[in-house]
Amino acid sequence: MSETNHTLTDEQFATVCCNILHTALIETPRTTSKRVFRELEAGTRVLLTQLKMENETTLRMDLTLSTEAFKGTLNYSTFRDALQVLLSRFREHITQEQPLKAFRALDESGEATLERRLYAITAPIVSGAEINVMMLGVDPHPSEPVVLLELMFVDPEQFVQSESASSASSSS
Repeated sequence: MSETNHTLTDEQFATVCCNILHTALIETPRTTSKRVFRELEAGTRVLLTQLKMENETTLRMDLTLSTEAFKGTLNYSTFRDALQVLLSRFREHITQEQPLKAFRALDESGEATLERRLYAITAPIVSGAEINVMMLGVDPHPSEPVVLLELMFVDPEQFVQSESASSASSSS
């Protein structure tokens, strides 16, 4: 067997990540998925799966959840709804064969890293009277066979165009 490294495109890697999330949190029995949600909500890093690679090594896939920007009360149903919207939007984007934009984390010198990224796919949901937005980040460990998937709620205000900017651009 060849010892060459195979590099996945962002689209391929995102597809793998979404399939793992779908299997671990949507296809699994509700009680199992709800237990994982409770662990994530408590700030625990959860092992999702271990993938066996072509070269017989194992790649560990972990998951965290960031809820600092969530507005309202987060419960399992809201989390699951947001995740389903996110996975659906990834599927639509990838099946339309559109390039998948990923924001790269910056290192100490301000250069984009090759590892950590945040996919530019948003999952807006309404929870009560509040709008929340979920996104997916991935952080492959630089030297260990571990990838951290980071589901995060981000500030929805950054996606809202202000009234003054909207009227200024329409009056030009």
